[in-house]
Amino acid sequence: MNNHFSQFCIRVLVIEEEIVAHFLQRALFHLGHAPTIFKHPDEALQTFISNPYDFDAVITSNFERFDNTSLMTPTQFIDELFDIRPLPVLFWGVLKHSVSEDKHDLIAFLSKLKTSLNKNIVSEIQQWLKSIPLSLPQSSVPSNANPLLASKQDIYSDVFCLVYISKAHNHFTENDMMNILTSARKFNRTKRITGVLVYCKGYILQVLEGNFSAVNQLFNRIAQDPRHHSATLIFQGYLEHSQFPNWDMGFYGTANDNDFNLLGATNLDNHPANHFFKENIYASKMLDQKTLDIFGSLLS
Repeated sequence: MNNHFSQFCIRVLVIEEEIVAHFLQRALFHLGHAPTIFKHPDEALQTFISNPYDFDAVITSNFERFDNTSLMTPTQFIDELFDIRPLPVLFWGVLKHSVSEDKHDLIAFLSKLKTSLNKNIVSEIQQWLKSIPLSLPQSSVPSNANPLLASKQDIYSDVFCLVYISKAHNHFTENDMMNILTSARKFNRTKRITGVLVYCKGYILQVLEGNFSAVNQLFNRIAQDPRHHSATLIFQGYLEHSQFPNWDMGFYGTANDNDFNLLGATNLDNHPANHFFKENIYASKMLDQKTLDIFGSLLS
């Protein structure tokens, strides 16, 4: 399968019923993004009004089919949202003909919602997310409000990089992973830390990059997290430039039951982290035999 990973960590506001929201949440996390889930459009709009620059995109549908308490129609919701700050919107359904022409260029329409885990629908989400940085209305965004619009040099110079491996505890679940990624993406954005996390066979391999002090303080916090143990540094040093300048925390994972790679809909060959690991980690011979036994099949 030809994957189209976005090079950005995009903060997505999602309004959907529970079963679909859970699927979208998993898909977005696996693709390296940061979803915030709402079941009610009124609550979502109030959150957006309070913090319009906390989101980069919206995914929703005809929520009247699962929420009959809302005072808004989907068209009214999009009008309200665009009046505050126009954002790219992915909409499942037949809203297309009721939206004004000036909004069409920021709205992507999919004719049918598929609620099962499906490689095709994941691919469609990937394609859309990849186009978002190009479609964001830059004139309406303060220069310091959205890292998607900042240059690599403006954000990172003299980048310190730290790579470690650790062992997840036996009862580690996918929900634990999503909680880790949620916290990491929120915290890292405030500290201008970027990187990627790879999960394989119960082990975690993580790259952190940014300011020397911030990265080391974060690693000390990570080492105390009870969800894993035996955190071991395998690389630390300075890079000429950031390898993941727009990823608060990217992700790739695989497990025996495929829970962590979305039914095989993603693969490391096409993942943005692949080049970094092969060129800087695997090829440099810095991994010990134990780490090679765990991650060698992914990185070789």
